[in-house]
Amino acid sequence: MGHADQLRVGPWTPEPGRHSGRTVTAESTAEYPQRRPCFADRTTVTVDPPEWLDVLPYADDLDEFARRYRGSRRAARRQHAVVLVAALVVAAAVLLVVWALPKHRGMHVAGGTNAAQGNTAQGNTAQSAAPLTPVTYQADAPANTLFGTAHTRPYPGASDGVIVQTIGNWGNGVGEGALRFNNVVVPGAGTYALTFFYVNPNNEPTRSVIITASGSGSVSLTVAGSAACCSAQQVRVDLNRGPNSITFSNPAGHAPAIDRIVVGPL
Repeated sequence: MGHADQLRVGPWTPEPGRHSGRTVTAESTAEYPQRRPCFADRTTVTVDPPEWLDVLPYADDLDEFARRYRGSRRAARRQHAVVLVAALVVAAAVLLVVWALPKHRGMHVAGGTNAAQGNTAQGNTAQSAAPLTPVTYQADAPANTLFGTAHTRPYPGASDGVIVQTIGNWGNGVGEGALRFNNVVVPGAGTYALTFFYVNPNNEPTRSVIITASGSGSVSLTVAGSAACCSAQQVRVDLNRGPNSITFSNPAGHAPAIDRIVVGPL
């Protein structure tokens, strides 16, 4: 018998080939009628495998598939990591740009209660201004406080036509006259320039005044003046952040009449 698919009895050595070594029993060969054995018992026979078996991968094909699958997973993880790092870098750059933008923190500085009370010709003309912009406060503003002999009086040349006079000690038993500016507002604690505008209605050549600010001690000085309104003198005062009070007085003598003050930077 010279055919390759002839029935073989006894020990069998598979021929070399892709699917060599596959065995079936005689009962399982019914699906291959062209190779049906002539035995009815369960003698082992060799048959050619069906064609569909050729599509099954070899073991080394499976290994290659597994290696490629693992490689693709690693590549995907690397890609995800790169995307995450790039997103974090972009977010950090955006935060840095936002942080570096200039901060507009301008402060609205006004004359405190003086401005809120609708001071016009009869009140302080404190202006809404940015920090360190000079602000004017009128002496006759209703928000201010007058003590003792101090009182308002119309006067030619005054900025709003009115001054506060008889500040100090006038020896008439009424008590020391004083003028207190209330709600002088500054954006921060520190030293500021205080310019006061004054006049001596009786034409005295000099008068002395004590200026007391809420953020510091008192400043005492003598100024030259006349009945012509108005002269100006600048002093340094320490003020607290926010509202302050500034008082003009002189318990020992006559103080100049005050038209207005201006508070600003040095």
